Amino acid sequence: MVQPNYIGGEWRHASEVIANINPSNTNDIVASYAQASLADVQQAIDAAATAFLAWSRSSPIRHIA
Repeated sequence: MVQPNYIGGEWRHASEVIANINPSNTNDIVASYAQASLADVQQAIDAAATAFLAWSRSSPIRHIA
């Protein structure tokens, strides 16, 4: 099973996948992850910047909730 990326509140699959290999047993693939494209990275940055604006304007009590 490939673990997708979480960008802007939604799970996204990618065309390329990268394997997380157990270093003590290189025959053991721990998990496979979607490899983000440059467009995915830019969308993640934009989503984080947008979320930060709302978060930074909220109260400290909301931050810990």
